[in-house]
Amino acid sequence: MATDILDELFYGRLSPWEEIPKDDPDIAQLIHQQSEISVVLEKSLGGSDRKLFSQYTQSRADLETLLYCHYFKKGFLMGVTFAERMRP
Repeated sequence: MATDILDELFYGRLSPWEEIPKDDPDIAQLIHQQSEISVVLEKSLGGSDRKLFSQYTQSRADLETLLYCHYFKKGFLMGVTFAERMRP
């Protein structure tokens, strides 16, 4: 089973980041709140500030992606290390 999952990851048929857990009310509330704030901010900003805000949100998204990638790799390697130590 573990090798099946690794095959799925390797061939790109499985992505742990494909879904946002919509059944968690805290996450859903934060996504909704962030969206509302973004809309209000964007409407209230002038041209250069709007561009700066857009750059900020893009750099924030890029940072989050890099951090998630780092955490995914670290967690995966920790799992491999754990599995290796559990081998007889």
